[in-house]
Order: sequence, then structure tokens, then C-alpha cells
Amino acid sequence: MCTMTLCMITPEFIPVWGGTGSYTIELIKHLPKNVDIHVVTLKRSILGVPEIDPTDIFGSILNRTIKTHYISIAKETFFYNLPFQMACLRNVPLLHRKYKFDIIHSHHCHMPDVFLQLFRRIRVPNVVTVHNTIAELKAGEIASGVRLGDLEWSEKQVITFYPLLRVLELLYARHISRFIAVSNSAKNGIIKYLKVEAERISTVYNGVDTKLFRPPRKNEMEKRKKNEFLATSS
Repeated sequence: MCTMTLCMITPEFIPVWGGTGSYTIELIKHLPKNVDIHVVTLKRSILGVPEIDPTDIFGSILNRTIKTHYISIAKETFFYNLPFQMACLRNVPLLHRKYKFDIIHSHHCHMPDVFLQLFRRIRVPNVVTVHNTIAELKAGEIASGVRLGDLEWSEKQVITFYPLLRVLELLYARHISRFIAVSNSAKNGIIKYLKVEAERISTVYNGVDTKLFRPPRKNEMEKRKKNEFLATSS
């Protein structure tokens, strides 16, 4: 069986930090066994966030071996992106020389390989998953009506540094081989805000583990309605 070597660049990994981390872990779970996975990530040194070795987790629980490369650290939730991006610029080409990556996967929200792509340090097909664009993030924060001072730390920085981030995401989009949109709405956002042709976008919806989540059976619905009726009647 032919083996493909995949480089997944993500600043969010184990322990899960946010949606990107969750997406990455679930993607690794369900990739074919003939995919040789390398995760390029960082170590978090944030109060209250434990350090966990993902090798033990994936080896014992999922019966899968992955190679994890820590190239940076994070002590907060926004500015760590720049050191990580610069670390990717330096380290990913070196890792590619050693492991010969067939494809690189990253996430648009962090643009971890932005400088790697802009400076053309590596010539490997790349796929980027887009949940929403930076332009949409800013629009959502403004539409929420929450005052700037009351926004979460990273949300404030998106608004503060939006002009620079907007230029970077447009330049970044030009260097991406293929986009994955997690919904039709996300696809429309890529076309509208990143100026990308529809032909370069594939829509792959977020999956659901049907062993954990499923519509209730008829008898379960009837029992639930009965319990709700009794609760409201008492």
C-alpha cells in the first residue's frame, strides 16, 4: 500500500485550545492508516493549561503513531501566532528535507504557514481549511454589539490589527493550492472575501460521530414527552 506523508501545521493541538484543535484531532482520527502524519505545533505555557504528550494518547487510545514537532511556545492567545509563523518559516523546510512531505494542511484562521508560502520556501501542494475569514470575524464582532473593552482578548486584537491581517489573508489566499470549506456559507465567504475561484474550493461538512449523536428513536421521544408533561403538570 502506497504511503502518503502529511504535514499538519496547527498551533492548537493537545490539550485542545479551540475549534482548530478539535478539527485537527478529529481529522487525524479518521485519516487512512497509510497516511504518515506529522503534526507541527507549539507547546503552551499558559497558567491552568496542562502539558500532555500526544504521542501517548494517539498511540494507546487510537492505536496510531504520529510524529509531533514542537517548534514554538505560547504564553497567551493572540501574539503567539507571529513567533509560530516565523518558526514555521525556519523549520518546516528543514522537516520537509528530512521527511519529504507530499501535502501540507493548515487552517486559515491562524495562517501558520503564511510566510512559508509568501516567501516560497517550500514547493509542496497545500490545503487550507476555512471555517470563516478574518473579514467575517471582524464583522461578527461588530454585529454582536459588544463594546471593544468587553471583547475577549484575541477578539480585540482582530479588530485592532484588522488592516494588516486583511492584507495578509488576501496575499495568503493566492498561494493556496486547494481550500476546504466546512459549509456552503464558508465557501461563499472564501469567494467573496478571499477572491478565490469556486473551482479551487471543496465543501466538506464537519462530521458527526453517530455513536455519540443521533436522532432519538420513536419510543425515546414518546418517553421524553411523557416525562416533560409530568414535570410541567406537577
